[in-house]
Amino acid sequence: MAFTQNTVNLSKAHVHLGRSDFKLKGEVEGIRGALLYNGKVTAKMTLDADSINFNELIRAAVAGSEYGQKTAVERDSISGFVLDESNDITQDDDDTELGIFVVPRNLDLEFNSRIRNARFNNIAVRSARGKIVLRDQAIQLTRLMLTSDVGDVSMTMVYKAPDTRGAHLGIELGVKRINIKELIGAMPMIDELTPMLRSFEGVVDCNLTAVTELDSLMNVRLPETTASCFLSGQNLVLLDGETFSEIARMMRFKNKDKNLIDSISVEMILEDEKMMIFPFQIAMDRYNAAVGGIQNLDMSFDYHITVLKSPVPFKLGLNVSGTPDDMKIRLGKAKYKNMFTVAREKVLNNTPTINLRKEMDEKLRQSIQEIASMELTQPMRRPRVELPDSLKRDYFHLEDTTATTLLDTGLMPEGTEVLGDTIVHRVQQE
Repeated sequence: MAFTQNTVNLSKAHVHLGRSDFKLKGEVEGIRGALLYNGKVTAKMTLDADSINFNELIRAAVAGSEYGQKTAVERDSISGFVLDESNDITQDDDDTELGIFVVPRNLDLEFNSRIRNARFNNIAVRSARGKIVLRDQAIQLTRLMLTSDVGDVSMTMVYKAPDTRGAHLGIELGVKRINIKELIGAMPMIDELTPMLRSFEGVVDCNLTAVTELDSLMNVRLPETTASCFLSGQNLVLLDGETFSEIARMMRFKNKDKNLIDSISVEMILEDEKMMIFPFQIAMDRYNAAVGGIQNLDMSFDYHITVLKSPVPFKLGLNVSGTPDDMKIRLGKAKYKNMFTVAREKVLNNTPTINLRKEMDEKLRQSIQEIASMELTQPMRRPRVELPDSLKRDYFHLEDTTATTLLDTGLMPEGTEVLGDTIVHRVQQE
């Protein structure tokens, strides 16, 4: 190590903090100014870590931020307690709640990182590479590539907190070959955005781009979230439970507990507390169907299902609305009957459905980059999807018809209540 009054040059600094063990190499400038008048500290470092526990480091940063906001008398009292060797200072357990960390405004740090083992929240990371930047009171992760116990992940993220009451967050996340159960456990926001995932079992790929706000405990504020999501998977299982499982029971699937799905590919956009699920194709049991609609964050929904192939010798349209505990199924036009035919395969590749999600992805990426440079008191810009009226009508405005009834198809279970053209099925509470 070499140093002057204002700089420190680290050729190989070995640091051990709690459960973190890493090496630093690089130069730190601005030390004198920082000590005398809270000037800016700049550094470009190489971080080579055998292990990093981000949970511990974040808690330490939060505690340091809270310490800096205390009065001089309070700080002296805390310092005296810590420096007294007779006091036994215990380390917090991993289940201590995380809180908002405010990046000091005088830090301008850049780390080119290689991490062999790490832990964040309940995720164990086996390998990670990427750039970590602390600048303009923001934390930026640029093209961070990591291998974890839940799957291979690529991530770009910007986090900026004006104070401990909340923070701005922008994230672009790609996960390959991840188990749905592990995905929900690792990223609870995914579960809140797409509750229908709970009905599926298997391995999927997930791409999520989002801008949102965090509360003081780092929980996502869903009403202030805009997101674009793409999920795809093969050889999935539709489990017994919630919306799709009820529909499976209503339509008399042979196996109502588990139904194998060859493949699924779903595109979604979230804004104004509504998840727009663009039409996708699903095949299981004796049925082939196209599904699309609206999933609200209060757990209510409004889906349309076009049954493309079934034991019934015609294409059937079903409009499903309500909640998992109070669901209504209405007969409707088969809106998606021509969308997944061979004749339209070439057209489908260029439909506004796919372009809209990609367009929203680009808008969200721009918003993510803006977070780092925005003023702390400035509200975050959340992009909006420009959905043509024709698509609103074709995909999400459901029109009912009484041309056919489920009684004619023989699909309606005994005891189901029929009110005009509406078939009401209420879930039995155990």
